[in-house]
Amino acid sequence: MTVGSPLFILGAGFGNDVKAIVGDDSHRGYPLVSELGDICFDGKQPQKDGSIEAQFQEALESGNNQPMKLLSDRLMECDYLLASELQQRENCYLDFLKKFSGSSFLTFNYDSLVEILLHGLERWFPADGFGVPVKVNYAWFKKDWVAPSSKQLVVHLHGTLYVSTQETNVVRYPGNTDAMVELLDCPLFHFDPDSMQHRFPNFAQSSGFGDDDLPHERVIAPIPDKASGRTQEFIKLVNQRAEQLIAKTELVIAIGYGFNEHDRSSYDRLIRTLNHVANPKMVVIAPDSQDICQRLRKNYTEVVWIPVTKTFREWVDDGFKY
Repeated sequence: MTVGSPLFILGAGFGNDVKAIVGDDSHRGYPLVSELGDICFDGKQPQKDGSIEAQFQEALESGNNQPMKLLSDRLMECDYLLASELQQRENCYLDFLKKFSGSSFLTFNYDSLVEILLHGLERWFPADGFGVPVKVNYAWFKKDWVAPSSKQLVVHLHGTLYVSTQETNVVRYPGNTDAMVELLDCPLFHFDPDSMQHRFPNFAQSSGFGDDDLPHERVIAPIPDKASGRTQEFIKLVNQRAEQLIAKTELVIAIGYGFNEHDRSSYDRLIRTLNHVANPKMVVIAPDSQDICQRLRKNYTEVVWIPVTKTFREWVDDGFKY
């Protein structure tokens, strides 16, 4: 059976096939969780429960922001270097996005692989494509241009490295020479394409806002308990938008997402929202999807769980069947 226009959930495994397309150099691919120890911690093992999540927790609690910086640098480098290569040749990612031109995407990834490819297909733009309104600056040669509305959304459930949040504003009142900092009633979100300027050439960075943001201030760090990170205003709003999208669909397809117990606070509300639609189905595409579906059936009995024991690329090559 083939699918129409489902809603997609993307995890780290979604980007794993990039390596096979652009070459075997492991330094050029989007990293899996199993690779983060070498990338962010020089191969050192955590002291607590042995998980990479605990290792990030230990680093942040001690004021060590370097692991998150190393992770964000790696992802931005992948976004910058790999997107143009994927756009220049036929591959499973472009085939996938062209096939599901009516679908939107909920992603737990920090990278912008999907946005870059959809932008090249003229189907995604930053002002509305994140699922919430985001302020954009146009490049000097596009000052009179207004980007079209996005045809597909990419909703970053754990945040994105390319959106900063402005919660205060500096104002000066007549007769008062001192500047005052006021808290905004509603935070503003700014698109920051600075690290990928050649991927979004029509846009410029919003000056002054988010310049000093640390990576974990834009995204939920990969720590055991992510509940506190979900209070960030941008993340809170995009998760609300995700629930709205799920409430309008009967079929969700998760690609390369393991529904890790450490992430339960992130996906629990999404699945419970799916519980309330008519005939809810979740297709899980991953090599270990049988185990994932068996585990999740115990807690979410209203959803029909459909495992597809393939990698993303194998699923595309098989004609998107489930």
